[in-house]
Amino acid sequence: MSTLVRRQRVASQIRRILMGEFAKIAIDEKSFFGVNISYIKMSNDLSYAKIYINGSDELVDKLSEDKRHYRSIVAKSISMRYVPEIIFLKDTFTEQAYKVDRLIDKIKEERSAEEYDLKEREVAELLRDAKNILIVSHINPDGDNVGSTLGLSNSLKQMGKTVVVANRSGIPDNFMFLKGADKVISTQRLRPEFDVIVFADCGSVERAALEPDILNSKARIVNIDHHITNNRYGTYNLIDEDAPSASFVVFNLLKHNGFPIDETVAEPLYAALLTDTGSFRYSSTSSAAFKMAAEMIDLGVDPWYVASNIYENKKPSQLKLLGRLLSNIEYFFDNRLALIVLRKEDFEATGTTVADSEGIVNYARAIKGVEIGALIREEDEGICKISLRSKNLDISSVALSFGGGGHKNASGFSLSGTPEKVKADLISEIGKLFD
Repeated sequence: MSTLVRRQRVASQIRRILMGEFAKIAIDEKSFFGVNISYIKMSNDLSYAKIYINGSDELVDKLSEDKRHYRSIVAKSISMRYVPEIIFLKDTFTEQAYKVDRLIDKIKEERSAEEYDLKEREVAELLRDAKNILIVSHINPDGDNVGSTLGLSNSLKQMGKTVVVANRSGIPDNFMFLKGADKVISTQRLRPEFDVIVFADCGSVERAALEPDILNSKARIVNIDHHITNNRYGTYNLIDEDAPSASFVVFNLLKHNGFPIDETVAEPLYAALLTDTGSFRYSSTSSAAFKMAAEMIDLGVDPWYVASNIYENKKPSQLKLLGRLLSNIEYFFDNRLALIVLRKEDFEATGTTVADSEGIVNYARAIKGVEIGALIREEDEGICKISLRSKNLDISSVALSFGGGGHKNASGFSLSGTPEKVKADLISEIGKLFD
């Protein structure tokens, strides 16, 4: 056996014996709780063992005072003619390494913040210089889509810019109270006449459903988002993955660069923040979110007016659709998954549209014992739209596996196939999370 191998074997044995002894002592002495041997350096002739302790100075001093006691414990467990002398030392190397790691992390964070600030200034300069600006988001827009696009548009128009907001699906009824919502046009009516195209809260270019001539124009693309799954398709990508909403990114862009922010800008941005944080209930809600909300209120936003228009303005047909779907919820994996399938005939039977199904998936997640709520919505041309919501599990991996994206607790994607086929594929993939 080589000297190196023997030294390593003896060091390993000593470490095992002493760590076991420390664990016994920790039951009665709190100072030993969590103590760890970082490493042991054996002399070539095995006459001594330098044992580096990751602990306080007081603890190392105490161990040094009792080193003969610990040597006798080692002697009882190791078959050696001469048991190495034990020397306890404080592990300053690991401590210093930790400090260096923290310093490196801090430098990286500062550098990342500087890079983001630079991107923000570049986007602001681009918008200042642009004359004709198109602002879009994904089809079937939610509150963050609507509020982010309208808030940015209302600010830019006050700067004298020609701004068009477009969406293939139109604006849901409960957001029509926001200024500028009645001016949103279909992406099918656009012509390639823009200097800049801003995508807000849109994970990929395809989700906006723009016509080829618009995408192939010479317009520069600004991609504003907060989803970690965004594929960075823009000429400029202003993405803050820690932001509670895309409207938060828009707000800081406007605020940091002196763009107009009055009540007509603040109200849609607040509506976007309110909905994307689940009325400040989701895990994405941060102190920064509340600070933004406070600033919006100081600018004249009425929280009750916004909330009542969004949440307490439902049509009887919407509640009829909700009742129809809730009575047919399916449960899987010991009720940990609650699944709703929304077929085209459900819309026909209740006189509703796709916009009326917004938020229904949250009812599935809200059930006691359910960890994941899922909604499969049948659309035209054999496509199904899937929305996922979770309480704690990271469901973004499920969305990514099907080419979609989103957040840990809220994700979505689309699949070709019948609702039955899509349901089988979805259940199979979600099952991997529970495994």
